Amino acid sequence: MLSSALFIRRNNHYPKLIVNEANAYTTDTMHRVSVKEGISINALVASYYNSLSFAFAEVSGRSHGGGVLELMPNEAENILLPYSVQNENLLQNIDNMMRAGQNIEQILEFTNQIILRDSYNLTDHEINIANSIWRKLKNRRLSRN
Repeated sequence: MLSSALFIRRNNHYPKLIVNEANAYTTDTMHRVSVKEGISINALVASYYNSLSFAFAEVSGRSHGGGVLELMPNEAENILLPYSVQNENLLQNIDNMMRAGQNIEQILEFTNQIILRDSYNLTDHEINIANSIWRKLKNRRLSRN
């Protein structure tokens, strides 16, 4: 059986993508993400957690009352994902940071350096621009009533 992930359809601070280790069935509150053979689901999920992907999620999704960001499957497909199989090694760190209660800004600071700078050779300036775009769009969405 191929691995899958769950993409949360409606989100508050940031859209979430999680590995579906339990192979759970889902309601319409989550989208099931399947990968082709040869693609690591753990690398895919880890590759998602960076400011560039989050900025694309904000641009691709739609905002609802109370600042909810909703992403339908065709919108989620527009998210740029800097996939690298080596990102699989980051997943446990990302999970540990989330479980320890670190905020998403701290997690992105960690992942941006490895995913965007080290793997994709983005400059610190370019990473700061991506992070600024994400934060500005997120804050604008969250400030709407």
